[in-house]
Amino acid sequence: MTDIPSYTNHNDGFFKAAGQSLAYSLLQAPIDSVNQIVKHTVGKDNLVDLHIVSAPLEQRENSSGEIGQMVGNVAGALPYFVLLNRLGGSAARRIAGV
Repeated sequence: MTDIPSYTNHNDGFFKAAGQSLAYSLLQAPIDSVNQIVKHTVGKDNLVDLHIVSAPLEQRENSSGEIGQMVGNVAGALPYFVLLNRLGGSAARRIAGV
């Protein structure tokens, strides 16, 4: 008897995919980045990994879930770009003497 393959529906819809991607890129991705830098700098692999939000599931190509993931990723990264722009802009003005 052959096994029947099971298919999971990775098309969660626009809003669910956008929310999951927003939470992941806003919270979990920066935590993972800092943790990776510390692990490579200190040389310790036994640091505690903090997992708040799981990674979003892969969406079907050209689906509303895929578009939702793109929107969520951009929305989650936007606050960090604004913050770095503010910090970098004020530092550049101080250095230039403006």
